[in-house]
Amino acid sequence: MNWRLLKLSLMISPFALVVGCGDSTVDDSAPEAPIVSPDVPSVVIKCEADGCADVVTIFGIKQASVAVHNGDTEVTPLDETTEFSFEVTLAEGMNSFELRAVDNAGNKSKKTRVEILLAVRPDPVTVTAPEVSDVFVYAEQSITWGGTKPAGTGVYMVQQVILRFFIYLFCATAFASLL
Repeated sequence: MNWRLLKLSLMISPFALVVGCGDSTVDDSAPEAPIVSPDVPSVVIKCEADGCADVVTIFGIKQASVAVHNGDTEVTPLDETTEFSFEVTLAEGMNSFELRAVDNAGNKSKKTRVEILLAVRPDPVTVTAPEVSDVFVYAEQSITWGGTKPAGTGVYMVQQVILRFFIYLFCATAFASLL
């Protein structure tokens, strides 16, 4: 090696050491996925009144210093808070949302999927037989019902036995009269 090359390398070496001493770590760790509150409804009945909208607030907790995205759209900005919330307008049927936390370095969390069904309340069932009044007492073992229901719906029958209430009421009255 000649003297000029050695002199040049000695002059450049300290600069190379200084340049190489900097911190060159890269943030490639994904933030924690946002957690949606269990209070966010999974089924909503379609609003039928004039002027109302089918809007739901999706809310929950997130890691500090991250934004929350729904798909590619930022719905909660990057900040230091650990709570998030945003409103969505629902379409009739199943509505799916994929939430992710995104940090300052652009790292994305795993997806948190939220599904909300906007259901349309069917027309009511019409009962035509037997004749039903405010007080319905029927002494037979079985009842044959007749009527109509909207297409694509079912009918669910709930039987309530009220006799037990009258027995308790009778016992309470008899006990009170003995005192």
